[in-house]
Amino acid sequence: DRYITASDCIQTDTVGLSAHRTWSDTYSAAVKDGGNAIIYYSMAHYWTKWTGSRMGLVNSLRLLSFLFSFLTLIVLSLFLYDRFGSKGELIGSLFYISVSAPNLVFIRTYSLVVLFVTILIVVMIKWTDNKFRWVSNSTYLLFFLVVISLPFIHFFTIHFILFGLVFLLFNWYNGFSSKQVIPALMPFMLSIGIFCIYYLNMNSEGRLFQ
Repeated sequence: DRYITASDCIQTDTVGLSAHRTWSDTYSAAVKDGGNAIIYYSMAHYWTKWTGSRMGLVNSLRLLSFLFSFLTLIVLSLFLYDRFGSKGELIGSLFYISVSAPNLVFIRTYSLVVLFVTILIVVMIKWTDNKFRWVSNSTYLLFFLVVISLPFIHFFTIHFILFGLVFLLFNWYNGFSSKQVIPALMPFMLSIGIFCIYYLNMNSEGRLFQ
């Protein structure tokens, strides 16, 4: 993953994140990178158009990474408190802060990746504890959007999607009914299908993962 430095931001034809450019310019820059991280770059584009003129492009992107990391900390803390109590929450939160310090300071796509992966893991754990009985519509919608979006935040996250697919198939094989597993399975299969079409289209000349 690349850090976006001040010089990167000056060379906006490389990263496509100038607050004065259109979304199509951002998309074109992502295409040059093989289509990687299109969701992050799109979010960063609109964020910098809103905040960049007041605080500068670099500081605006640093703030965006900090906000993603802070949201991850909130999600993780609530989950750990619910599962292990206040002591588990404290230990887990401190560990997260210690290993994710670069995401709190530097401009990285990983800050958004970690947020989405954390949400995915939390929902999957809670759903597994409930033996894949139907969850609320809002929870399922969140789960669906996270699974579909994850590969387009960064290509390497397709590994999390594949792992989730294998995990669900394993549970299906070990006794869970189709009615329980298929609603959770469908977003993973759809995500893989969309990703394959997108990746092959963006990398039709045989380019490898960025």
